Amino acid sequence: MRGRTILSIPLRSRSMKTVGVLAVLLVSLASVASGRVYTIPENWTATIQGRELPGFGSSGSYILVSAPRDLNGSSGEQEFLLSDNGTFGLAFLNFNGTGNYYLSLVMGATNATAGAPIWTANRSKAVSNESRLTKTAGQLKLLNGDLTTAWSPSDDQTIASIGLDETGNMVLYNSSGGAVWESFDHPTDVLLPGQRLVTGQRFASNLNSSTMSEGVFTATMEARAIVLAFSPPSQEQQPYFLWSLGLPSTIDSARVRCPGYVAVLQYTTGGAVNMAYERSSAATTSSPCNAPLNVSLGSGNSKRQLRLESDGNLISYKLHETGNWETEFLLAQFFGHRACDLPLSCGSYGLCNQTGPCECMDNRATNITTVAESGTCESPNWASRLATCDTRYESDFVALSGVRYFTNQYTSPDRVSSPLEDCLETCRTNCSCSALFYDGTLRNCYFVRDVSGSLTQGQASYTAYLKFQDRSRLVKVDTGSSSSRKNIIVISTSVTAATLVIVCSLLLLTELRRKQDAEIEKLISALKGPPQRFTYRRLTVATKAFSKHLGTGGFGSVYEGVLRDGKKLAVKKLHSNKGQKQFIAEVASLGTISHVNIVRLCGFCAELSHRLLVYEFMPNGSLDKWIFRNQEAPLDWDRRYSIALGTARGLAYLHEESREPIIHLDIKPQNILLDENFEAKVGDFGMAKLLMSRDVTQVITGVRGTPGYLAPEWLLSNTATKKCDVYSYGMVLLELIGGRKNLDPAKIDSELSFFFPAWAVNEVKQGRLLSVVDPKIRDGVDNQGAERMVKVAFWCIQENPADRPTMDAVIQMLEGRQEIAEPPLIFRFAVEAPGIISIKASSNSIALGYCKSS
Repeated sequence: MRGRTILSIPLRSRSMKTVGVLAVLLVSLASVASGRVYTIPENWTATIQGRELPGFGSSGSYILVSAPRDLNGSSGEQEFLLSDNGTFGLAFLNFNGTGNYYLSLVMGATNATAGAPIWTANRSKAVSNESRLTKTAGQLKLLNGDLTTAWSPSDDQTIASIGLDETGNMVLYNSSGGAVWESFDHPTDVLLPGQRLVTGQRFASNLNSSTMSEGVFTATMEARAIVLAFSPPSQEQQPYFLWSLGLPSTIDSARVRCPGYVAVLQYTTGGAVNMAYERSSAATTSSPCNAPLNVSLGSGNSKRQLRLESDGNLISYKLHETGNWETEFLLAQFFGHRACDLPLSCGSYGLCNQTGPCECMDNRATNITTVAESGTCESPNWASRLATCDTRYESDFVALSGVRYFTNQYTSPDRVSSPLEDCLETCRTNCSCSALFYDGTLRNCYFVRDVSGSLTQGQASYTAYLKFQDRSRLVKVDTGSSSSRKNIIVISTSVTAATLVIVCSLLLLTELRRKQDAEIEKLISALKGPPQRFTYRRLTVATKAFSKHLGTGGFGSVYEGVLRDGKKLAVKKLHSNKGQKQFIAEVASLGTISHVNIVRLCGFCAELSHRLLVYEFMPNGSLDKWIFRNQEAPLDWDRRYSIALGTARGLAYLHEESREPIIHLDIKPQNILLDENFEAKVGDFGMAKLLMSRDVTQVITGVRGTPGYLAPEWLLSNTATKKCDVYSYGMVLLELIGGRKNLDPAKIDSELSFFFPAWAVNEVKQGRLLSVVDPKIRDGVDNQGAERMVKVAFWCIQENPADRPTMDAVIQMLEGRQEIAEPPLIFRFAVEAPGIISIKASSNSIALGYCKSS
């Protein structure tokens, strides 16, 4: 949220009669944006009553929200919640005449033909015409007819007034005149001129013409581009456009972070789209973020909206002086982007031709049928066989030359310079691969888990291989030679009782292994992405018989491996006695994740008793090596800041952005890996837990983890929440700042210095904040940045989970986008099990105590 203050006594604007409101025309759009602020008294209520105005196009009709009465209590005049010129208004929108109402900001609010919704509060929960907008106990809420809450902007801020800017931004203020919430910070499906979209923010299409629920198309501001993606329910995100003017070529490069910089996209009133990089105080002097995007989409000074439509098209609309909206440009016609590149241009499995109508594959899997240009295709019957992976049948492919998938040009190939036969075999044996797209010129192959959109024809170098299972062909099973079968018969008739016991035991073990394998196969087939399946022999060759050891953890050992194409990998070989749960936990977690700050699972091996996990190789190893063991070349302050921010982004993705929220439960320096550019990636998900909802608390038996990083509630009561990760992150952040371990038994006699967090609290209490910073780099530290990081760390390690920030808030505080309150400097710290060391630091005393946990 941008810093915005107003007078503590909000100004009232002139009253406007109802008849006057409906007659107002849009004024000159070149005027300077100004805001109108309305005081909202306690127990104020606005119901869905009044004249219904027709909206533009298919948006339906709307009723303007009545503003509070005049301060003198006069009932002769009534006004609506409008911006100064009446361009924007808050309204109850009857979307497309369905009877589903949404609280929306409407542009052209007082023009009876131009009203178009540009922001919506309750996208996920439509309300009835018996609903109301009310202020109760200082909170602004949209209540349904049954008094359940459909939307509330803030649970911890008291709302005193509401303002509508002439830019289309709705701002909520507290009693001191400070802005506590802005609609510009929470875009829905529209970007307005003057609105900023910063790294990590996004807007999403409506689902369809019957609901304003979030649809399957999103536009996300990444570090180097705005990325448009198709995200069908329960399937992987599939990018279909990168708006970057050629900077990144793939979504991976679009997500590369620039330490200390925030990418900002702004849509201007003059019809230009500008993307630039804002430098924070913690930025390095040199950065790859130096090539801004500046594209002119139109001319003149008019009201515009950049809307992501429910078909995935990004359309710029311009409000004409006649009061009608005109289409200024369509994404499908922009930068040479053509209709075939929209994911659903011809439906799932439809063949799109840039110059002709759609074509469909019929159910014989070999023929192609032409349909009307506006038509879409139904998935062929054989495509349903991709939903399962029955190992009893052989897999086969339908080959289509000159055909690619819309994601291929925006994703990195899964295999580079690989023979077609190897790619086909990998896809054939991988339940997570439903199609292979092979670039014959570069010999690159792209695996696709879900073919949910259209296929594009006219791509000469590509061939599509669509996999299906041939139910007419059983997999051949080698039952052995005839002599072997005779031996089995002889043995079966002459075995002793002891041999029978052994055979029964082997059968039981085989059945147990079969059940385990079935569980793993079920898990793998449900994955949203296509991690590669390796054979044990291939990984043995790649690691040179597991000869180059990289490290050992509680569940297994990690080895360096090199594939035939020269690609380096890290292979974790799990212990057979306890590797099964670790294997399932890591594949279930990492198999659904794609994020620049999360280590990537490249593949796995589940063969007989072998359980191996294959990750991307991290040349700089884990963080602990650089802050605890490397005294010769310590990490400088900029890199420490970048690592702290990258780790926070990875955890925020796990908690809030992944399809199923994940808590890691083992955040420590050993599990933060560094690539060749020292970009931080969170790894080791052996203890991770998938949550069933965004705000769930789980009670988990058998607390495991590393002393010094465990949150008190996790250690004492087995209660695991996302705030456990926040606590562990805070402990790691202190170690990153100080360049030493939090718990140092060698210094047990040196007052508090053995427990770094308590010592750091006392130093800050005494006004010696910089003494907390690693002395090896203290001279080159940004003082403001150091203060910011120390304060964030102290908030993260609060004993009460409710006092700890979310990881999203941590990112904003580290980037300087959110003010940081002074943390309380009296703490209790849980440091080891089964005992608790209680440490309280104040200005006059330091108290240490020990109590034995039950």
